[in-house]
Amino acid sequence: MLAENRVCSVEGEKLGEFGGISMRRMAAVIAGVAALGFGLVPVASQAASAPARSVTSLPVIYSGMGGTWANASVRPRLFVLGALYYMESMSWSRWTDSGALGHGKQIACAGAAGPCDNYRVTITLTHVARHDGRRYYATMKIAGKRHKTYWLVMRDGWWHHT
Repeated sequence: MLAENRVCSVEGEKLGEFGGISMRRMAAVIAGVAALGFGLVPVASQAASAPARSVTSLPVIYSGMGGTWANASVRPRLFVLGALYYMESMSWSRWTDSGALGHGKQIACAGAAGPCDNYRVTITLTHVARHDGRRYYATMKIAGKRHKTYWLVMRDGWWHHT
């Protein structure tokens, strides 16, 4: 996955930090998002221990980058919702036909120079819909301690704030 492979690296140079996110990490995410958008990096779904049923029969979550209806995955460790806006270190305690529950870290930056907001979140996925015969979660609830809970809705292949 992107966060683990560090698609972009800067030869041992410390670039400083903005809002707790190093410039090296930010450069890696930007390069990875660009590669996904141009189809240069294949995106593989990461499933937890193999369930009895086929993973492909479970609903997917779509990325918010790389074009409409891009990068469908099941139980992703990392997923990008927009430029400099992504969830990483995700672990999923539930991924069923009707909903999913996961915990991870949200990174949201106000631009390449920051500042960046970085905090633990709980993600709840609900409202299974269909696109081109593939089932996907159409609603995402994002909640973090001492942060406002908000919802995103997948519409026309993009995530929108409600």
